[in-house]
Amino acid sequence: MINPEIKKQLTKENYEVVGEHSAVKICSWTKKSLRDEGVCYKEKFYGIKSHLCCQMTPALFNCQNKCIHCWRNLEYSNPTEVKNPEDPKKIIDGAIKAQQKLLTGFKIDPNSKKKQLSRANQEKYQEAQEPMQFAISLTGEPTLYPLIGDLIEELTKRKKNILLGNQRTLPRKITRN
Repeated sequence: MINPEIKKQLTKENYEVVGEHSAVKICSWTKKSLRDEGVCYKEKFYGIKSHLCCQMTPALFNCQNKCIHCWRNLEYSNPTEVKNPEDPKKIIDGAIKAQQKLLTGFKIDPNSKKKQLSRANQEKYQEAQEPMQFAISLTGEPTLYPLIGDLIEELTKRKKNILLGNQRTLPRKITRN
C-alpha cells in the first residue's frame, strides 16, 4: 500500500495514483491543446492529437538509476521490479478514469449560472474523455513493471497508440521470445 503521506504529496503535485504502483499526470501540452494554445511534437510530426494523450506510468516508484540530472523526486525510488504487479487491464481502465478526473477542471457547464474560468475547447474536452495515445513515460522506469509487454499488448488490442519512454537498460523486457 502506498504511504498516505506520499500519496498526499503526489496529489499536491497533480498526480492521480492508480492502484498501488501506477499514476497519471496531465501533460502541459495536453492542457495547451485543450485551450487551443499549441500542441506537442507528437502531433506536429506524427499526427497524434495532444488532447488525446494520457501520460502515465506503471512503475511510479521503480527506477534503477538515480541520475543527477533527473527532475523527478528520487526520495522514494526503488531500484527493483514492481512487486505484486497489478493487471494491465486494471491499470489501463484506472488510467483512463484518472485522466478523466484530472480533466474535470476544463469542463464548462452550459447550465451553470456561476462564472466559469475554463477556456477549454469543449469539443476537444469531450474527445479527451477517451485517450487514444498512451505515453508510458511519466516517472519511474516502465520496464520494471514485469507485465509491460502485456500492458502494451492490451493497449494495442484497444487500438491505442503507444509511446514507451524508458532508459533502455532492460531491452529484454520489451522483446518477444
